[in-house]
Amino acid sequence: MSKRSLLALELILVFVAPPTLIFYGVLPRRPLPYLLVGFLCALVYLWKDRGFDRRTLIRWRGADGRRAVLEACALALGVLGLGVLLEPEKVLLFPQTRPGLFMLVVCLYPLLSAYPQEVIFRPFFFRRYRPLFP
Repeated sequence: MSKRSLLALELILVFVAPPTLIFYGVLPRRPLPYLLVGFLCALVYLWKDRGFDRRTLIRWRGADGRRAVLEACALALGVLGLGVLLEPEKVLLFPQTRPGLFMLVVCLYPLLSAYPQEVIFRPFFFRRYRPLFP
């Protein structure tokens, strides 16, 4: 089996098989442990890759913070408006009924979900599987 074929098989085993098995109930539907294990594996891979600039994991090179905030606010307003149109009785139900849990999610989601996904699906995925997607 060629190196490229093995890499394609790995991609399927890592990025296709687990979500499929979760969907069909073969694996538990608790995504956070899978995400954190994947994040740690991606970090180890990137750390061992001598050609990878590790500073990119903590630096926003070329990021426009003001534009990102404006886009996030526009998106939030759009989602809120859609919620008001489709199910107005449920809009803001989570923060009203469970404010403590809501604040916990707001504070921990970026650290435990968004950033790990960013590492897995950008630097790791594009470095590891570059030979498959020229």
